[in-house]
Amino acid sequence: MGAEQEMRIMVVGKGSVCVNMMRSIRKASVEDQVLMISSGEEAVSTYRILEPDLIFMDVIQAGMTGIESARSIREQNRNIKIVLVSEYFNKEFLMAARRMDLNGYLVRTTDSSLLRQVVKDVEVGKFYLFMS
Repeated sequence: MGAEQEMRIMVVGKGSVCVNMMRSIRKASVEDQVLMISSGEEAVSTYRILEPDLIFMDVIQAGMTGIESARSIREQNRNIKIVLVSEYFNKEFLMAARRMDLNGYLVRTTDSSLLRQVVKDVEVGKFYLFMS
């Protein structure tokens, strides 16, 4: 994907941290389209319609967890880029991301320059790991 081509980025999760993360991504990635989805179930059911290039998936969610949602979306498309997002570092979440061959694990951050770097790294196929 070229630098000038717009990306469709989906942020999945509820609460102020995810909303702030979405705003920070928008601030850092003005050329990209950023969508907010409130639940894993909604992400799975709308994935084919919205066709995002990259998903930031909150691990802890009511109902379908982020790991379950990521797995379901990956079954639909092995090439979709998914980064798990967590409030705090958890070795099991990191291992799940690695086992599922996801594109990263990020401890929640709203640092717009860091989020832009995550988008760039994942876009070119790197696994991104960030722990504050």
